[in-house]
Amino acid sequence: MSFVDAQGELIGSEVRDNDYGVTIAGKSDVRVEGNVIANNLYDAVVVQAGAKGTVLRNRLVKNGGTIAVQGGAQVEQADNTVPSAP
Repeated sequence: MSFVDAQGELIGSEVRDNDYGVTIAGKSDVRVEGNVIANNLYDAVVVQAGAKGTVLRNRLVKNGGTIAVQGGAQVEQADNTVPSAP
């Protein structure tokens, strides 16, 4: 799921089996809340330079990385969970 120069919300969804889970780029301002983001090859969430994101209460499962914040990005993040492997 990619947001480029957009405002929006991704709430209560499942994002799985992609290269990256959620990418927020350009001049976007996006809220990502209460999702399951799983089985993505690289990071679960990427907020690129210049973008704004709010990343709250997501479950990040078996991704190549968790939340990547590039320099110049503005991000509020809290209460995201990364379950440990059994």
